[in-house]
Amino acid sequence: MTTTHLKSHTEWHSLFKRAEQGLTKPLADAISSLDFTSEEVARIDELSDKANEGTMTKQETLELESLVDSVDLLAYWQSSARQFLQMNE
Repeated sequence: MTTTHLKSHTEWHSLFKRAEQGLTKPLADAISSLDFTSEEVARIDELSDKANEGTMTKQETLELESLVDSVDLLAYWQSSARQFLQMNE
């Protein structure tokens, strides 16, 4: 992962922390239900297989890095939403 990605993660983390201050139950419910499409999951699997085989192009490597970043960010956001929902039951 490049320094650019790390900076991007830091910026997203900061943004999510600020957004959590205005989190509502309907918004937390909506965030919790977000998911990737079956096509997106299949693409991640395909690119992961190519990575394991060592047959990825530079463009595919960048695409996989971007998809993994998206998965990580969604997981973080959903974790925050679930914590909010548990604290506000």
